[in-house]
Amino acid sequence: IYTTKPKFKDFKEEVEFIRDCKPSAEEFSKMFTADDLDTTTVTVDDSKVDYAKEGEYTATVKAIDGSKNEITQDIKVKITAPTIKLDKSKDTVYEGESLVLKAEVKGKDTKAVFKSSDEKVATVDSNGKVKAKDSGKATITATANGVDAKFELTVKSKPKNSRSEERRVG
Repeated sequence: IYTTKPKFKDFKEEVEFIRDCKPSAEEFSKMFTADDLDTTTVTVDDSKVDYAKEGEYTATVKAIDGSKNEITQDIKVKITAPTIKLDKSKDTVYEGESLVLKAEVKGKDTKAVFKSSDEKVATVDSNGKVKAKDSGKATITATANGVDAKFELTVKSKPKNSRSEERRVG
């Protein structure tokens, strides 16, 4: 019986993953589909891809049908650096006020770790909630997957009631 080779459908020439986010063989092969009259199995050989290092690599996608007809095609695999972005880069608040920083993390670890450069000025909890303590400046750093995002906070003294501050002399 004469059978035909499978054909890739909507073939992706290039795929991208973030460093240290290696897909499972199943996840990777599901990114590709092939058309054939017969049942087709798609596999990806990514043995030349170093998921721990940014760069461009080549992997081979293979589709094989029940009649052992196969097609292979190379693809470019890009490994990119993890990223972290905060929803704000700076703000000014008064003592006693608080705000919440949201971190958008792309990478293996999906949660950021927050740290304040000066706990006397402002504290930050594990969810990014910043509390202004005392006037001054503090930098809140969010870290995930070895990359940082910084937020500059200025804390001002609460405006004092000017009437009670007035002293009459003489």
